Amino acid sequence: MLDIRDTLRCLCESSGPSGYEGEAAAAAARLLAPFTERVETDRLGNVLGFLPCGEENAPVVLLDAHLDEVGVMAAANEEGYVQFRTIGGLDPRVLPAQTVKFLTDPPVYGVIACLPPHVQTADEQKKVQGVPDLYIDTGGIEVAVGTPGVFTGDGFALGENQYVSKALDDRACFAVILRALELLPATELLRGKKRRVDIAVSGSVMEEVGGYGARTAAFRTRPEYAVALDAGYGKAPDSPAESAFKMGGGPVIALGPESSRKITDKLILTAKEREIPYQLEVYPGETRTNGTDISLSRQGVATAVLSVPVKYMHTTVETLHLKDVENTARLLAEWIIGLDGAGGEDA
Repeated sequence: MLDIRDTLRCLCESSGPSGYEGEAAAAAARLLAPFTERVETDRLGNVLGFLPCGEENAPVVLLDAHLDEVGVMAAANEEGYVQFRTIGGLDPRVLPAQTVKFLTDPPVYGVIACLPPHVQTADEQKKVQGVPDLYIDTGGIEVAVGTPGVFTGDGFALGENQYVSKALDDRACFAVILRALELLPATELLRGKKRRVDIAVSGSVMEEVGGYGARTAAFRTRPEYAVALDAGYGKAPDSPAESAFKMGGGPVIALGPESSRKITDKLILTAKEREIPYQLEVYPGETRTNGTDISLSRQGVATAVLSVPVKYMHTTVETLHLKDVENTARLLAEWIIGLDGAGGEDA
């Protein structure tokens, strides 16, 4: 049985900022290989896995989770300090005192400089420094302009059921896909029903900077159906009630014009029938996930978005509930077995 903690550790402790996902992609490919008939990497860097069902002209279901993480890029060197820009969306409030690893050979480590409170004025203590005002202290080592870097931090358990790491957005969802693939044979046996759809898996690149990897992955795999899996907003004491979701409350199903109503209705029905907890999120416009790019591929793809609630997103302490990983995987496996192979007619 897949050890989810070990899988998350392997994926999340690999480095892979947007556009430089090579190390994370290699880890993802190794983990995916036992569950698919073949794995390939496309020109953009997406990791693609294929698992046919054995029926001729069977429709394709694409399961997508992005592999990139937020990071930094060296912009200039100034007296032993590195000016930088961010890769992906980062909150400047959490940057001071973070540790950074630049992806050189060997790696160069640094810390984002911060002014001690003892020497700050009252106004300075209230002010959030913007990225242009921050520097990475590398101990005097120059870093070539354009060098990418990631934040450091090892994963660890938080209480009995939660797990903390960088890059859970969105490698946790790649772990969900792996677990769903592991569950499929047992689900087929339990339901007495053989899968009638081919499965394509995409560990996509560059989601944090525009969803580019998902576009090429969908074009390559030609799916009739797709589920884009991404990190959703987990509920914490200071989070807005209308847009954050209960940790341990199950996968979050997106509802809105961008999501295929046939698929979302079937996911909800499946969750109810199999007694899998789930939550609903309303998106009256774009979901701002890979679901947007996948749905517009070729002549269009019936696409849904599933989320795993994650607290403290885009920090080094992203946090999830392990039951949400398992229940999202269960829902995916049950939904896939429930498809009748009608080529897009029954999602």
